[in-house]
Amino acid sequence: MALPSSGPLTFADIQTEFGGTNPIGLNEYYAGGAFVGEGTSGTYGAVPSSGTISVQNFYGTTASIPRGFVAGGRATNFLNVYTCAISYWAFASTGNSSSFGNLSYGRSELGACGAVSRIVFCGGLTTGSGDSDVNTMDYINPMTTGTATTFGEMFNNIGGGSAGGGNTTRGIWFGGEQAGGGAAVTTIAFITYATTGNGSSFGSSGAAVYYNTCFSSPTRTIGGPGYYAGNPGNVIQYVTTATTGNALSFGSNSFLSAEPKGASSSTRGILGSGYNSTAGGNTSILNYITIATTGNTASFGFLPAVTRATNSCSSNTYAVWASGSINNVDAPTTNMQYVTIATLSNSSTWGTLSTAVYSGTGASNCSGAVQ
Repeated sequence: MALPSSGPLTFADIQTEFGGTNPIGLNEYYAGGAFVGEGTSGTYGAVPSSGTISVQNFYGTTASIPRGFVAGGRATNFLNVYTCAISYWAFASTGNSSSFGNLSYGRSELGACGAVSRIVFCGGLTTGSGDSDVNTMDYINPMTTGTATTFGEMFNNIGGGSAGGGNTTRGIWFGGEQAGGGAAVTTIAFITYATTGNGSSFGSSGAAVYYNTCFSSPTRTIGGPGYYAGNPGNVIQYVTTATTGNALSFGSNSFLSAEPKGASSSTRGILGSGYNSTAGGNTSILNYITIATTGNTASFGFLPAVTRATNSCSSNTYAVWASGSINNVDAPTTNMQYVTIATLSNSSTWGTLSTAVYSGTGASNCSGAVQ
């Protein structure tokens, strides 16, 4: 909801609209920073990106429109052919995605996380001598289409198979493979959105994992199941996003799973799709947790298609799974499926993705599902 164009306007009003923590300082709200998107404009023109800033600059402004993104992935059933395409859509209504721009180069099995002003893509596999892990991080402004810009390099040389979450200030990645070596890591790494640069150590997940999933509330980041020592697992862990430290046990998924994809509102996390090793194939099962508590997953419903290697993201209202590999065949689709997170029901068709991919990544500008 837009801030008023005239009349009373307080620091607290600005924080409610754009996010942030106490104590409130206007120097947190420069355009292009952690909370206010580049190009944000209101009654008195553009919010400044530096220099003098005042409450008057925020009359008539609004936080960025909630958008979902899919980037990279395998564009054909040939395992070493990757795309650099980024697709996007608005969460306000169902429909097809549009072309946003490109990553700096094509890759798959990358991780991503997003805030109001930046979406950051981490690592992945790229074409080289076969599949080569890279630790590059790119970022985009979610409200401005175009090509991604270099952010830095991920901590501990993390390459493909990581999963990202976080809050409005900090992006967090669980797991992944080391670039150049391919060994799974116990690393939990983080970046601060407002400052480009290399990733830093957050803590340890306790067990090496990759091709896992991650999602967040404003307070917690959840690391979901993936491959442990080459085998699907059911471990769910969590960290308190604003601090650093090792992961704590949250509970277990109801079945052994690899390549699941997670999404969340500010209160509920959903695990969908993936390889269900208990059943011996890809799955359409949706499970959920209440993020503020701990415990095992419970059944949510089913996706219309049996998939793995999908690309998921969410607003505070909708969770979308885009594309993926259907029925154990390594061939991409353009299907987009969604659920209303607060409603325990099966998913429906959202639209069509502009680029058919699997094993890419999804992200939104709704950090911790606060929009």
